[in-house]
Amino acid sequence: MKTTKLITAALLATLALTACNKDDDAPKSEQVDIRTTICANADIASADIGTRATIAPDGSGTFAPGDELGLYAYAGSTARLTNSSYKTGETLLYWDELSRTDPVTFSAYYPKAADIADAAAYAFNAATTTPDLLVATPVTKSKGEQVTLDFRHAMHRLVVNITTNISGWDASTAKITLMGMNAVASVNILTGVTTPGEASEADGDYAPQTGAATTFIVAPQKVTTGADWIQIELGGKTFTYQVPAQYNKPDGGGTGTLSQLNSGETLTLALNVNRDGVTLTSGNISAWDTQGMVDDTIDYI
Repeated sequence: MKTTKLITAALLATLALTACNKDDDAPKSEQVDIRTTICANADIASADIGTRATIAPDGSGTFAPGDELGLYAYAGSTARLTNSSYKTGETLLYWDELSRTDPVTFSAYYPKAADIADAAAYAFNAATTTPDLLVATPVTKSKGEQVTLDFRHAMHRLVVNITTNISGWDASTAKITLMGMNAVASVNILTGVTTPGEASEADGDYAPQTGAATTFIVAPQKVTTGADWIQIELGGKTFTYQVPAQYNKPDGGGTGTLSQLNSGETLTLALNVNRDGVTLTSGNISAWDTQGMVDDTIDYI
């Protein structure tokens, strides 16, 4: 019997929709940061995608030919693919190899791990050299239909920007250390859901960074108001910034309690260091963009 080809050429990821999808509406923030389309005519050769998955500062990006995804496929409760290698622009799949009659549910993540014991509870360590993890929202399709996978960041992005008005102090020499933060998150690859951990369980696995602008990819986790959180070494002194109680929501949305660092979002802290302490001049929580603000002042001893 002649088979029906599911994927013939490529898998392209961009924040904007590809030609395989005629919907011009931008994806909702809770849906995607990176959009991946599996279809017969995806044009990947014309995109400037470099030699590997390229992630822009706003969280959008593209996959390059040969990037390896971990792919799962279920026909009902029967697993057809389990952590299978899918290389963009190279791997071919056929509907008849998956299911001729039943709908198939696809799930995926990137970068692919060699082995995952439990796809429903993938213990991902963000304190590694490759801390970013992309997971797709699962999609169910029937034979012959186009399969579109929408990817998002499973971890949290914590940005710390340092300024100082003290003569002789150089913010670019600031050493930033995260204090008491959990490094491991539980990710359900089959559903795309990440379960926040507890910051109190952390063992200080995140390596310190130096610079006026630093970015940490951390495990989504609960945080406790008033807990020591960020240590700043600058000008021969050590400053400690504690977890603030609240943040200001955007567009006049009022205030909210800062109780956890959410999956797929960014918390940006602009900290001004002076002789009296550290002043939080601005901040925001977002899905790799802008969503809220925090204002606070922290004294040091």
